[in-house]
Amino acid sequence: MRRRLLNGWLKWRSVILSYIGNDIVDLKDPGNRKKSMDSRFLKKTLTDEEIEIVNLSRNPDTALWSFWACKEAAYKVIKKSHHEDSFIPSRWSVKIRLPSTKHPVSSRSERNVGLRSHMGQYHQPYTDYQKGQVMIPGRAAISV
Repeated sequence: MRRRLLNGWLKWRSVILSYIGNDIVDLKDPGNRKKSMDSRFLKKTLTDEEIEIVNLSRNPDTALWSFWACKEAAYKVIKKSHHEDSFIPSRWSVKIRLPSTKHPVSSRSERNVGLRSHMGQYHQPYTDYQKGQVMIPGRAAISV
């Protein structure tokens, strides 16, 4: 019985864990603070639409590092499964689902500039991203 459980665990681990990537950013680290003000870094890591979201955000650093963590986690999955070396985060776009709406918001969409609620009011994009996808040219989207 124990051997069957171990074999099952090893199969699960080899199949499932190879498609899991993670990334953690310490928001209290002084090197990560105010990085959202560094336009050169933003251009290297985000799409123009994502930069706009960061600039409109109530907490620009959290928005920036949320995008970064999504892209980094997706890259880790691709690296495991396709053994690719190149990571150019500004070419990848993050599509997020905001907690305040049921509509997906893409960083490639004009709706990120302001979100219209059912009441017709505009809201700034939130930085509390719950579900999303990283869109990679030439590949299927990766859920984050």
